[in-house]
Amino acid sequence: MSSRQLSKRPRSSVQSTPRRLNRPRSTPSRFSLVCERPCRASESFKNIITLLLRVGITEKQSSDEIPPLLFFPVLAKDEEITREMLLSGAETSDCFLQDGILLEAITLSPETTADITAMLVYSRAVASRPAQISSSKRINKKVELFLSQKISRECSSALFRCAKGGHLAQCVSLILSGSDINEEFAGNTVLGVAILNGHFELVAELIRLGANCSSAQSSGGNPVGLVLHPATDHLFTITQKIELVNLLVDSGAKIYSKCKLRQKSTSLINTVDFIDKAFHPKYGKPPLRGGFFSELSQDEKRNYLARGEFQSYLLSILKEQLTELAHAKDPKALSACFECGTANKKLVPDSHFKVIAFCGSKCRKLFWRSNPSRTKIISRKRRVFNFEPFFLQSNLIDNYSYN
Repeated sequence: MSSRQLSKRPRSSVQSTPRRLNRPRSTPSRFSLVCERPCRASESFKNIITLLLRVGITEKQSSDEIPPLLFFPVLAKDEEITREMLLSGAETSDCFLQDGILLEAITLSPETTADITAMLVYSRAVASRPAQISSSKRINKKVELFLSQKISRECSSALFRCAKGGHLAQCVSLILSGSDINEEFAGNTVLGVAILNGHFELVAELIRLGANCSSAQSSGGNPVGLVLHPATDHLFTITQKIELVNLLVDSGAKIYSKCKLRQKSTSLINTVDFIDKAFHPKYGKPPLRGGFFSELSQDEKRNYLARGEFQSYLLSILKEQLTELAHAKDPKALSACFECGTANKKLVPDSHFKVIAFCGSKCRKLFWRSNPSRTKIISRKRRVFNFEPFFLQSNLIDNYSYN
């Protein structure tokens, strides 16, 4: 039989059983081996790095264009490797150049855990030192992927970045390590930054740690004014705003303390005037986020409709504080009108009590109508904020009005 005849012979219809089916079931599949390989590799790499660190492989960085070795476990949130590197002598002061800013490992506190931040602090990392500025504009895209927020030249401090991102545990570690809680960044203190970014729990913790509740912000306003400002209507509910105001006042916030309306303003006003100008601008309608009342959320509508109540409540707090100053015969009682609370007008001391002042005859008459006694100034207490009108309405648009 020729070779051509052999090649044309029909094949058998019965096919042999594949060898794959004859494999014993106990043998692991390729998929399971691939899945287990990264875990085994990561464990082996971690052991190798730990052994190298114990031998003393860490050396001082020679160039600021290469990320220091300490950056990698910090960004990876690996507490074990970070601890090993710090114990082996890794320098916390090594810098890395990113967009003209020399970053240190402590600057990456928002991108890592609170325990790693505490390790860096205990290893003598200076959290309060501002980042150095370089003329180079080099940007490392790989490192930039790990950053939770863009780092600017004015806001490169570790404490500022943690306060802006609302990282409570990191802020506490940095403050307890010696960072200035009243330090100012880009026109706002740490407390002001936390308020403007809507971090309720962080604001309460900063107050508990001793932040200055009456500190005037260079960009304008003070902590109480920022809480009630329309810019924070979408960040806090009406109950949170009143709770923060009470917490600030009980912790020492003075409503009569002076501040600026804006960063470029030259005249000084108190909190009552600041809120009045914020709610009722000189030109145009009251400010609304987006420009339309219908586009606001339910909490924003409540905050908008409660602006008149906010002002009355703030004025009652100021009257309480001015009364206490008048009883103590403190000259600061003359810093605002004893009836309307303004400090933006010419004040005339009262001819009878001498320790209080008024902005006009109308306010003087209102005071004497409510205080008929000629021997003493009747004490005035803070009024209770009325929440009911803003929660009983099923449709808040029924209450819509320009206050």
